[in-house]
Amino acid sequence: MASEIAYIKTSLLEFSRNYAALALYLIYAACISVLFYSHEPWADEYVSWKRSTDMSSLKDFFILEGEGHPPLFYWLQRGLQTFLTFDQARYLSLLIALVNGLLISVMLQKNRIMTGLFLFSYPILFFWSVFFRSYGLALLFILAAASYSRRERYIPCAVFMFLSSFTHFLFFFLYPLFAAEEFLRHKSIRLFKYLVLPSLLCIGIVYLSGKSNHEIDILSDSAQFLPMYFDKTFGVQLLGDFSIAPMILISACLLMAFAPPLFAASVLAVVFSFVFFQTYVYGGYMHIAGIGIIMILIARLIHAGKIRDWLLAPALLCSIAVGLTFANFDLRHPYSNGGKMYDVIRQHNLQHLKIFAERADFLPSMMKHNVPFYLMPLGREANGKFSWGELEYSTARYKQCMEYAGNPDEFIFLRPTGEVPPLRQDDHKRNVYIMISMDKMADKMGWDYEFVTKVDGALFENAEIYIIKVRRDKKSGEPAPATAKD
Repeated sequence: MASEIAYIKTSLLEFSRNYAALALYLIYAACISVLFYSHEPWADEYVSWKRSTDMSSLKDFFILEGEGHPPLFYWLQRGLQTFLTFDQARYLSLLIALVNGLLISVMLQKNRIMTGLFLFSYPILFFWSVFFRSYGLALLFILAAASYSRRERYIPCAVFMFLSSFTHFLFFFLYPLFAAEEFLRHKSIRLFKYLVLPSLLCIGIVYLSGKSNHEIDILSDSAQFLPMYFDKTFGVQLLGDFSIAPMILISACLLMAFAPPLFAASVLAVVFSFVFFQTYVYGGYMHIAGIGIIMILIARLIHAGKIRDWLLAPALLCSIAVGLTFANFDLRHPYSNGGKMYDVIRQHNLQHLKIFAERADFLPSMMKHNVPFYLMPLGREANGKFSWGELEYSTARYKQCMEYAGNPDEFIFLRPTGEVPPLRQDDHKRNVYIMISMDKMADKMGWDYEFVTKVDGALFENAEIYIIKVRRDKKSGEPAPATAKD
């Protein structure tokens, strides 16, 4: 313990004298602080918090049905709920982000260019810093593991590797990097000896948690190579669709950047196995795809051999461009205008009506004001526990939701319109995650409706939310509002 404290003091003292590295870290800290304070929590952040709130039985603490995630972050949230509200607890993500940035800065302080490239890459600058989700905590653990690996202390390294994967299972993909580096140094892999049993436990929990999740898509017709740089939702396209050209480019960079060839091949294999897994199982989710950047970061931190950093720079520059794009978007367009949505409903004296929506994106708006909110694909009120795998986009489920709410004659329906992109296509006869126009919705459900008002700039740029008052089985003769295309 004394030696560990001495190591930390020495590292921080050396870092404090490196004024350029310290300045980079302070700029990073200022940026994520501004982003955090302006960030409006997304539905995903509230859903995990609510899921933690409703843990009661022993099974709930280990098997998160429909989630497909290990439970460590949920345990942490449950502990925080004993004395903090959601808005207070989410400051933990800012604290973790500041620590993560400090660790990266200290470990890379002798290479200021690489420090800046990694600090301002999009997962570290945005998705894994301002969001109250498990990724930042998993990054903290894997950075601690990298620190111990550099000092060849493999037992604490294995402990933190396991904690990272017990926070988010995709961090299993980083195991081969640590194993390859240990093998190059000692011609042995003691790490696996320490990790076999706990890893099997974690894999079993993830399997049992995720087997009922019907949201997993296999995007065979829209596969994207390196989705960490490509996302149609936000119009970011710095590398093209799946093709052999980017594959050859990134492969050559990774192979030439790291020496000896065994470690370079390990980095390449890990990155590409993750890219294909992420693309074909999850689709183009930017926050998940960011693990690809973390793989390159960890390889850079733990490798004792020669590294040609300039070959890594192009990929990281792309990531910075994506990070700045997302950060700018989040600053200018609050996710769902949660502070405004219910206020507008009250201004029109409609707060006595029940509120329905087709998307969970409005959950933060309603939870902020502690207002019941009925999510139609869920078939019931969304303020309690639910998982994404429960959603079913069908007329039968929507009618089930109406029955659950008591079949009100009048209610509010929140409708996203404008340039709202379709989210995902269904390959396996599961959920069709495509918005239908309001007039078709009304025909299917037997509704008549009138446009009340709209909230601009909500959910997506150039989109708005229509607040619609619905009367069931009546004819008002009101004109239909402009709506999103099928």
